[in-house]
Amino acid sequence: MYRITRIQLALPLCAALVTSCGPQTLPPNDTGLPRDAAPDSTVDSGIDAQTPMDVQPTDTGVDSGVDTGVDTGADRPTIETGPDVEEDAGPETGRVLVFVLDRLTIEPVGRTSYSGFNLDGIFSNTDGTTPRSCAHGDYTSTLDPDQNHPTAMLDPMTRRATGAPSMCTPGADCAGGVDNQLPEIADLVATSTGMDVRANAQRMINSGELAFVVRVSGVDDLMNDPSVTMRVYQAFPTFSTGCTVVLPDREYAVAQSSLVAGATMIEQARFSVRARIVNGRVIPNTGSTLPLPVAPGITIDVNSALLRANISDTTLTLGNLGGFGRGSQFYDAIVAMMPSFAVLGATLVSQLVDLEEPIPTPGSTPGLCSRTVPAPPRFGNVGIGATFSAVRATIAAMPAATRPLGACGSM
Repeated sequence: MYRITRIQLALPLCAALVTSCGPQTLPPNDTGLPRDAAPDSTVDSGIDAQTPMDVQPTDTGVDSGVDTGVDTGADRPTIETGPDVEEDAGPETGRVLVFVLDRLTIEPVGRTSYSGFNLDGIFSNTDGTTPRSCAHGDYTSTLDPDQNHPTAMLDPMTRRATGAPSMCTPGADCAGGVDNQLPEIADLVATSTGMDVRANAQRMINSGELAFVVRVSGVDDLMNDPSVTMRVYQAFPTFSTGCTVVLPDREYAVAQSSLVAGATMIEQARFSVRARIVNGRVIPNTGSTLPLPVAPGITIDVNSALLRANISDTTLTLGNLGGFGRGSQFYDAIVAMMPSFAVLGATLVSQLVDLEEPIPTPGSTPGLCSRTVPAPPRFGNVGIGATFSAVRATIAAMPAATRPLGACGSM
């Protein structure tokens, strides 16, 4: 009976965390080569990036282009949920580049390095004994080493950074802060049901059932640009042939649901954030909410979602997607789909929570990981991470409320 219950609970949880695809080989540590010398096999160590915890690095007087992603106690960034403010103030200069995701991958369980980001500013011990880690260890990042920190510069009790901003590539004396439970969830589904959710989700991407378009505007320089805008939309193919693989330069209609209420232009996206390009990698300054449809009438939000990638005229490569889902939303999705499994659903969600609610800041009182008794149950947050790539695409002149009849991805 318990096995059957796990099977039924795992399916909506996996859907709630929409992801995909088979194993991926992560890139090697940064060799120091320029971005254009090794565009697909290296990660430039000069990444200037911020996580959803706003970072204020120590000013040394030298602009190194590196930001550690360490929470120093500054206020969490404001998430833009409405029209782009800069665009409202006047038209952007520079080019507009449009891409559609052609791969979205959950890494296999068993690694020490994963996609995703340090969402709480804590570099939890791998055994999960660090205070405020919700009994889950953190991982290192190879895609974005600024999510790591030398262990010698961490407070032994709080596992927060004590020294000047720094970063390290995975290896000895390097602590990672990545919060990501997605690989575990994918394996839970696979072992309980025999279903390869990674391959199944990639099939959905290939067929056009699941399409996400990334629009980067205001691009003046693909190597280093201090100000661009990134928007992400759910979209529908407008074509009806070649529905087994994502090909470049095809047209997609932006889903009306990806725009703010009353929007009159596609610039008024729900997911709209300031970003910059550093050493050929596009880096959002803040996160935003990325809604993922689970079932008719049910949507799970990836909060403080960030998408980083190496950018060119035609592709996004070495993409890193991360954010967190609220445990309460996962629980509500389970109850909505299978009301009779509410109690066991609460237990399962409790085991997935790896972030407090609210996300902790230095000096704040402890938040919530989970509480199932007394009812109603309450939960913290679940870290989410996946890798991705994208190819060049075009956007139709008008958004669409529904998928065009007969277009790829139609059931």
